[in-house]
Amino acid sequence: SRAADVVARVGCGAAAVAPIVFLVSGLQGRNCRSYESGCAYISGTGPAVLVYVAVTGGLGWLFYRRRRAVLDERRARERDRLRKLRKKGKGKSRRAAAGR
Repeated sequence: SRAADVVARVGCGAAAVAPIVFLVSGLQGRNCRSYESGCAYISGTGPAVLVYVAVTGGLGWLFYRRRRAVLDERRARERDRLRKLRKKGKGKSRRAAAGR
């Protein structure tokens, strides 16, 4: 589970950064010489990068919020389970039970 989480995070990070690097590398003046005829600025690359960053950030934020909600719900269920066990006298640790 933890390894899959790390792989997913690395994959999402690469998916977020790779297109930006690709678009920036294609901008005029970065890899082009002024005398090359086929090298020109492609209009719309700036807004495309901004839109991509916004969409990727929004999807990442939604994924993060959903994941946090699932974890919080799981923790709440575990707290309720332990609370019910404590009411029955079964949720105490062995050390606490032996110390009585």
